[in-house]
Amino acid sequence: MLMAMNGHGKYGYTVMNKELEDSVWDKICNGFKFVPDHKDVPYPWIELPAPFKIYQLDFSAAGAHWDRLMNSLFVQIGSSELYALDWQHDCFVFPPRDYWKLVKEYHDEGRNCNVYFPHYYPDGDYCFFVDPKWKYGIFGHPWLMQIAVFGEELIGFVDVHAKMLGLTQTSFATGQKLTNEQRAKALIDELGFDFDKIDKDRVRQLIEIELSEYQEGSSEYIRLLCGYLFCLGDRSDSELLKKVKHSISFDVGCMIDQEWIDSLENGGNQDSNVRSRETLISDFVRYYAVKE
Repeated sequence: MLMAMNGHGKYGYTVMNKELEDSVWDKICNGFKFVPDHKDVPYPWIELPAPFKIYQLDFSAAGAHWDRLMNSLFVQIGSSELYALDWQHDCFVFPPRDYWKLVKEYHDEGRNCNVYFPHYYPDGDYCFFVDPKWKYGIFGHPWLMQIAVFGEELIGFVDVHAKMLGLTQTSFATGQKLTNEQRAKALIDELGFDFDKIDKDRVRQLIEIELSEYQEGSSEYIRLLCGYLFCLGDRSDSELLKKVKHSISFDVGCMIDQEWIDSLENGGNQDSNVRSRETLISDFVRYYAVKE
């Protein structure tokens, strides 16, 4: 196994040795098909393992507070060590929990050059922060003003804090805010229909975000979220579906199937007004799988 230089030293991080650095960039450029080009940007500019999301950056949100918040998300998911990669500059291994103790700039007497630790916000070059086991990470594109995030748990934390970070979910192909239909498709791509592998708390979290930060014209996306919650849920989840149905807008309310709520509340049993839970789930999957 390739290793960084021994220890993190007095600066709080380790500068990668050439062997490790070459290995990491090989993974990104050949494995993830990353293409650095600011004139003729290819789409997609990087191919990440699912699940992943792309967000448009708001330059007005940049600053120390952005770096601090983004770093805290890695700490919250239990990251003990990250690769910090700065295109065509030194790259590092560091512990996120000690991010604010790091010496961000110093002069390396041995190489007679300045060493700069990268910002999380891509403020002039490609800056990537990734788990050494490649389970999650963020990839910043300074020319497109985008970050790509992969890893389900990290995506969940980024979504919760997206407003504070000035992030808007977007697409690789256009760099524009996703439409209602595109958001729905992105959700299906992220979650799929293997309900044993979908985290119900994640779905509830996304619904709560829509309740607090509703985007006009998102009725189909919200219906899809509620359908996922029905398929994963039980009686305790009916109140959240009711809240969505009755508290956002008339259009959203009409999209949320009352039959889902009734089925959760009666334990999934079939009666004169409600089809069986199995039938409802089958219809939900068939409808969206065909649309997909």
